[in-house]
Amino acid sequence: MESPFRCSSKAGRPAAAVSIVCDATGDAAGLRPAPPLVQPLKPAAPAALPFKLASPRGHDLAAHLLMPACGAPPRGLVVFAHGLNEHSCRKLRALQAVADAARVAVAAADASGHGLSGPAVPAMRGVVRDYRHLVDDAAALVAALRSPPPGSGVPPFLGGLPLVLGGYSMGGATALALALRAASGCDPALPRPAGLFLVAPALALSEQRSYTLAERLKLACGGVINAVAPLARLVEPLPVRALHSCPCFAEEYEADALVLRGPIAVCTLHSIVAAGRALSTGQAAGALSSLPLLVCSPGDRLVDYGAVAALVKAARAAGNTNAALVTLPGDAHDVLSGPEGPAVAGRIAGFVASVL
Repeated sequence: MESPFRCSSKAGRPAAAVSIVCDATGDAAGLRPAPPLVQPLKPAAPAALPFKLASPRGHDLAAHLLMPACGAPPRGLVVFAHGLNEHSCRKLRALQAVADAARVAVAAADASGHGLSGPAVPAMRGVVRDYRHLVDDAAALVAALRSPPPGSGVPPFLGGLPLVLGGYSMGGATALALALRAASGCDPALPRPAGLFLVAPALALSEQRSYTLAERLKLACGGVINAVAPLARLVEPLPVRALHSCPCFAEEYEADALVLRGPIAVCTLHSIVAAGRALSTGQAAGALSSLPLLVCSPGDRLVDYGAVAALVKAARAAGNTNAALVTLPGDAHDVLSGPEGPAVAGRIAGFVASVL
């Protein structure tokens, strides 16, 4: 299989922590301490600048830009990718905290088929036919920020700022693939990022979830089903309680009209799983040998903590002394939208400030 971080043509937490794991206070194994939490982390309601850009596949992508609330010029630019079935606005409050504390501009776009981005055809909502399409869209967002479309309102000076990439869940894998694409040099217009942060990145499915026999058969035969009926919505919907068990999270999530619900297309799950396998290779770890990396991950019920820890361990083995894994308490997956969001945003802000 071709690696998803090349340019395209169109288990729960282990009982014993691996040696590279940092806890919330630092590195118990004597390695580099995790970046400090930065205050303050209680921003006002985000005042986001909405703008649109064109996807490489022709439809519009809806995006938002956040600036530091203090009015000071930003020191850097963060480009963030959201998770499956949600949209970028669900993370704006946490991202505004990062913008304020690290004094950076932060941009995020709704992935294709998500939020206010096209295509608007109902059959294509939430559909990921090829994981590289998400990476293409993220690269298009970076390009639009470096050379803003006429009338977008995006400040032209953003293109000269150092770039930091980040993402959550599916978006975490997208950000990782985009960083690896930049390292490969296949896209000369894509600058090498100054840092990369990932929150519960979807590198493998968690074994904490209890899969039915039917689900296991679908996973085992995913490649065959994807070849025959890629758009068939045969994958069970994301359980809200697996995202977060907090009642206030469930209430807000269910009330969000832009959140996609219902069964998931076979090709979407197949693309995410295939990309996770490709991103967990030695080649990927080697490309991360000199890129400052922060990974925040709980032992949640959707993505495999072991695969996340293995990525950081492999990056360190490849010579990266600036790779840190912050193990978050609990089993919530969406730690940016839950009650722990401000603390996680603070950890990210500390990392972003440290690499600029």
